[in-house]
Amino acid sequence: MENAKRRLTKSMNWRKENKIDSLAENPEIQKLGNIYKHYVGSVDKEGRPVLEFNGGRWDLRKITLSGKRDEMQRYYNYMCEMGMEKARNLTASTGKNISEFIFLSDVTGFTVRNTACFACKQL
Repeated sequence: MENAKRRLTKSMNWRKENKIDSLAENPEIQKLGNIYKHYVGSVDKEGRPVLEFNGGRWDLRKITLSGKRDEMQRYYNYMCEMGMEKARNLTASTGKNISEFIFLSDVTGFTVRNTACFACKQL
């Protein structure tokens, strides 16, 4: 029980520090969302939401070298939050406990050139 309490507290502190609950209102997140689209519309055969995006079209090297690495990390957090929100909504609407989502990326076009820099490894 103590381990669960510690992990929950750590998670809640991380969410607060990273302002997870207000990511949707962040103008930079909205701008990235218009460029790097993602979708959370479908579910798999077990009822889990599927978060889909075209990661192969994302030039992580360019993002990092332009100084937008931290914003992109926040955008990843936002995408995950959208997947988790969909899971919570499905739990509420179906009564089935859905505590996971699927992260599906089309990596067509993903190359070493798109990620070949030291700072890019952190994304």
